Amino acid sequence: MHLYQPVISVMKYRLLFLATFMVSFGSFLNAQETNLRNYTDNRFEIIVGCGIAPIAAYYDTGIGVMDIWYHGPESVQEMYDRCYDATYSPTYSVEFAYHLKKRWDICANLGYSNVSVDHFDPFTNQKLNHEDLFTIDAQLGARRYHVIKNSFRMYTQVTVGVNINSNSDFWYIPIKYDSDGDYPIPQKLGFQITGLGLAFGKKLFGSFEVGWGTEYVILGLLPGMKAGIGYRF
Repeated sequence: MHLYQPVISVMKYRLLFLATFMVSFGSFLNAQETNLRNYTDNRFEIIVGCGIAPIAAYYDTGIGVMDIWYHGPESVQEMYDRCYDATYSPTYSVEFAYHLKKRWDICANLGYSNVSVDHFDPFTNQKLNHEDLFTIDAQLGARRYHVIKNSFRMYTQVTVGVNINSNSDFWYIPIKYDSDGDYPIPQKLGFQITGLGLAFGKKLFGSFEVGWGTEYVILGLLPGMKAGIGYRF
């Protein structure tokens, strides 16, 4: 009997440890599910936001302006076409989200930006004409939450759709004189890759995103930022 007593004691301790672990793990899962249930109480979400700069600014400037081998226009016509001042507004957006299941949302967004363009004579610097233009995008995609807390959420998001520019030859100037004869990103393609999204608050919340795409970039391949205010219901 004495030879088996230590084995029996060890087995008892192991069973007790296993039971304690299962109870603790069950409590943890229940807490997580409770958080998710609380999260799903508000299935709809709307966010009004503002991005730094639309991708239209990338088309206009691109990376070529930083190329040390850039030699300027190759013809008088190109000199005239490229002689302008363009001022881009931030992208104003409205985003809708619907909780699908667990940590996934279906989301859609509409973005709008305007650009003020003044064309000049390259020789006299005389103003030739002025244009007030705009660009609109509509996109649909998915959001994946990585962290869901009571007043904090972290996510990534990808959306794709269409980008529509107002009627003007201005939009095609960079493509017309691109050295490769074509731009790497189609102008009519709308997309946004949100690498990091943060939301602070419960029903009324603030949001901050870092990503790259149609609605917000900085320059070239550098990611842009968007801030907004949202409401869950």
